[in-house]
Amino acid sequence: MENKSMYPHECVDVATRLLNDFQQVMKVPTHRPQQAHDTWSTPSANWVKINFDASLMPGRNGVGLGIVARDHRGKCIAWRTSFFNYVCDAEHGEALAARQAVEMCLTAIIHDIQCMCTADKHFEFRWVRRTANHAAHLLARAAFSHNKGTSPPLFLLDTLRAEAPD
Repeated sequence: MENKSMYPHECVDVATRLLNDFQQVMKVPTHRPQQAHDTWSTPSANWVKINFDASLMPGRNGVGLGIVARDHRGKCIAWRTSFFNYVCDAEHGEALAARQAVEMCLTAIIHDIQCMCTADKHFEFRWVRRTANHAAHLLARAAFSHNKGTSPPLFLLDTLRAEAPD
């Protein structure tokens, strides 16, 4: 996004395009060959990276979603969990998590779009393996009992520290 003000309908158009791009990326084979262990990486300076994940628990009817937003220093600036009390498959759960991540972005943009544009922060969606998305996965698992916030929950601090750049 450029440094400019946007009307809410323009934000929705941008989010829709991002979601469509994400859905195209998700149309990859579900069984990938085992590769090297991925690790979480910081976004470029003045960017915000948002990771999300879905968690299905055997014996529990529902899906937990976890979303974590971090700046270029790896600092957690927002997080969110959601729990949906119905059974779905992993692909549907990931789509729900993507939608929640877009909604989180839109809420921030609509709430204070001038601040977002002035701060020159950008958003980009990319698929990464769960091993590079551990914090979002932990939040997805925690969705069964937590909600959202700006300060990360205590159980997430060790993972955020471990994934932070040196």
